[in-house]
Amino acid sequence: MRTARLTYLVVLALILGIAESVGSAQAERIENDLMLPRPWPNPVGHTQDRTVKHAMFKAVQIGNLNVRFEETRLSEVIAAVGSGEIERAGDAAGSYYWLCFRFQKDGRTKQLGIFSDGEMGGPEHDVTDIVLSDRIVESNQQCPLLAGDRAYVVSENGLGLGSSEKDFLNRFGQPGGYNSGRTSWVFVWKIGGHGQLGPGSTAQWVHAKFNDDKAIEIIFGQTSTAD
Repeated sequence: MRTARLTYLVVLALILGIAESVGSAQAERIENDLMLPRPWPNPVGHTQDRTVKHAMFKAVQIGNLNVRFEETRLSEVIAAVGSGEIERAGDAAGSYYWLCFRFQKDGRTKQLGIFSDGEMGGPEHDVTDIVLSDRIVESNQQCPLLAGDRAYVVSENGLGLGSSEKDFLNRFGQPGGYNSGRTSWVFVWKIGGHGQLGPGSTAQWVHAKFNDDKAIEIIFGQTSTAD
């Protein structure tokens, strides 16, 4: 359940990636050892949000499993793929939980991180962020390797690692900002209709990094506030 006391400023901090930095050894391991960006990168400058009437994306498909934001639990991902271990970094509202996996695409090993914000993900650890990354140490064995049909990882609108910047622009329109080498889109909508970010609203964000017009890093995220 989403806490009623969550305010606009907290949600905005999550969207813009300026939530309190987690300085734990686990957090450093995400970036340094696992070669995954953290779920909310700290952009330089402001990312303009855009008000929309509906969700711009709903899930990321991992094999036959549709991982739906704020619905699918980390434990359900483990049960579906048959492997994985939930890890934690940070304390209280500044904490988050995650799973990491490797998968094969175009003959190379990629990284997948599935995150649950410690507060917004609730006690059952609902998925709030999904990170795809082309950066990997080939010898890294710390994250389980998804095999067979489970190695198919892409958003339900067909965007994934290797998608072109034009593909993202066609789906999401002009970005709201360019921060820390990432192209960023942020969308907000009021549940049940068109409105501004506030109580009873949902926000989504996409951060993508491109090289030679191909996505080499994608961060999908979503969070909602109570009425």
